[in-house]
Amino acid sequence: MAVPFGQDGDFGQRALIDRINNDLGNDLGNLLNRLIGMSYKYFDGVIVSGQCEKYYSEELKRIQTVIGELDQLMVDIQINRYLEYASYWQISR
Repeated sequence: MAVPFGQDGDFGQRALIDRINNDLGNDLGNLLNRLIGMSYKYFDGVIVSGQCEKYYSEELKRIQTVIGELDQLMVDIQINRYLEYASYWQISR
């Protein structure tokens, strides 16, 4: 199901579900696998996040800002802008 935004195309609910599941499985699965591997490599599998805000307060603020902006784009049904914005933050992290 690859249809350029704003163009006509065939839509199938099954194709949409498969696409979402594949993207989630590939992207999130890869991220989780890397995090688990790195946690064992560098921290013996033990991650303590009690001081996350202390060391990463700016990053956490930035993430909350991005999430808020993405949420509003979805509410406004501006899916093309949502995808562009999400892609920008993924590339520029």
